[in-house]
Amino acid sequence: MGEVDAGRILAKLTYIDAELAVLRPVAEYTTDAPPGPLMVAGVRYAIQTSIEAVIDICFHVSAKAARHVPQGAHDALNAAVAGTGVADAQVKRWHDMIGLRNRLVHGYEQVDDQQLLAGLPGGIADLAAFMTWSRRWLHEKGEG
Repeated sequence: MGEVDAGRILAKLTYIDAELAVLRPVAEYTTDAPPGPLMVAGVRYAIQTSIEAVIDICFHVSAKAARHVPQGAHDALNAAVAGTGVADAQVKRWHDMIGLRNRLVHGYEQVDDQQLLAGLPGGIADLAAFMTWSRRWLHEKGEG
């Protein structure tokens, strides 16, 4: 299966970090006027692609480090974080992120724009927590 590609993981983390830099001001956006459709579309895209980067990292860690061929994104997440000490509540929030990405991409159910924007601060925190875990994992493996 090969070795973990730290550069690949770090590139994904750099991407997420750049998207979070765009999303943070939006999360602090306060006005009585609703955000325009272009802003909402941008938020949806940034969230979707950031979560996809998380999923890519999980698939890579699952396959290369855990020597596990995941059956899907949720399975990849479980394999990636197994035995690393991540709190169950945090893992559940990361699973919820994957579910949100699936709803955004596949349209399983409508995602309300106002709820999406209201949940943005928590989503940013969860993405940041994943980045922290990833960097710590790389450091502990001598890769980062």
